[in-house]
This record gives sequence, C-alpha cells and structure tokens, in this order.
Amino acid sequence: MSQVAHWKGIFDVIDQDHDGKITEEDIKNTYSSLGLKDEGEAAKMMAEADSDGLVFNGFLKLMGTKYGDFSDRNELEQVFAAFQDDSKTVNAAELKEHLISVGKSNQDIQLSKDDINNVLRTFGKKSDLTGKTAFAADKFIDTVSR
Repeated sequence: MSQVAHWKGIFDVIDQDHDGKITEEDIKNTYSSLGLKDEGEAAKMMAEADSDGLVFNGFLKLMGTKYGDFSDRNELEQVFAAFQDDSKTVNAAELKEHLISVGKSNQDIQLSKDDINNVLRTFGKKSDLTGKTAFAADKFIDTVSR
C-alpha cells in the first residue's frame, strides 16, 4: 500500500461525517470511539488547519511534518518527469486521467475523483494563453517530502 493511500485510509476513518474535511469534533469522536481521552490533541491538530476543517492535502502535509517524509524526493521527481512535456510542465488533465486509471486498477490506492481534483486544484495553475492547467509538481514534491 502506498503511503498516500495509507494516510487516506486514516483520514477517512477520522472524517466521521464524510464531508471531506476533518473537524475538531471528528477528532474528538475518533478518540472517544477508540476509548481514548482527548487531552488537547484535537485542538492542537486543528490549530494548524483552516477554521472550517482540515482537508486531505492539509492532513498529508501535517502528517508529513509530524511523522517524516512520505517519499524520497528523487523518486517523486522521476515519477513526475514521466509526465513532463518539452516545457518541463505536467499537464494536469493527463495526470488526472492516469491517477484515475491507477486507482481503478490497483485496490491499494483509494483516491476519489474529489481527492484528485483537490490536489490538482491546490497545485495546479491555469494558463491564460492556452487555457490548460499545469500541475506544479515541484510545489507538490516540496509539500510532501519535507
């Protein structure tokens, strides 16, 4: 199982109301259902989130900060190099198609279209000239490999 899929599974368990974001209430309920006492952990985690909750991308970044790097930087660079065109950009539409295809063919990778769209929205930039969206692989790599 990939590290991202592992953290996605954990995110889904904590996101008890399945609204795509973790709230302080979700964390408290998770602690309670595990028979644990929340000793301020929910508030600490939410201090690093937006006021309306922690979406999956933010959760990944937080977990990467707390528990170490997700992937080797060179490995990620090699993966994204396969998607780069002559201008050294990654076409977001092609990347999305590939991620959806991989998700369908590999049961260990459980990324929904919403998850993929959130990542592409966070790390994508639409060209005013061409109308195409380029995926900022370098920014994504910086985020998950720190």
